[in-house]
Amino acid sequence: MELFIEDGKLKCAWFEKPSLQNFPESILIKSLMTLGNAKIQKINKRVTGTVVLLASEKDQLPSYDDVSEILGDPYRYDQTEQSLTAYYRYIIFTSPDNKTPRKIYAKLIFNDSGNLQMIEGKISGITIQLHYEIEQ
Repeated sequence: MELFIEDGKLKCAWFEKPSLQNFPESILIKSLMTLGNAKIQKINKRVTGTVVLLASEKDQLPSYDDVSEILGDPYRYDQTEQSLTAYYRYIIFTSPDNKTPRKIYAKLIFNDSGNLQMIEGKISGITIQLHYEIEQ
């Protein structure tokens, strides 16, 4: 993964195709499109959206194993009877002298069937949260 940061703002994120092999393109596109209509809370620096999937797409949601194959093992996880929550933390050095690290935090929740239910990420003080729901 490569991040392009300009004027202290994330301008572009580049993912190698193999890193997205377990995240179907249709779900990725719907996730990105949801951000365009997401609820933005400027005071809290929070963006929240719900990705509504067709019943036929339910089985395409990534599982914990799919995600850990891409992101590696989480630094922590919590498991209950209803869900598994995985926590990730990355430190990216963005300045030429590598003295200004940028931290990225992510929390992913998987339901009792093992499918992705929610992604929450925090970068540059902004929290982005996407919930995945199946259309009834």
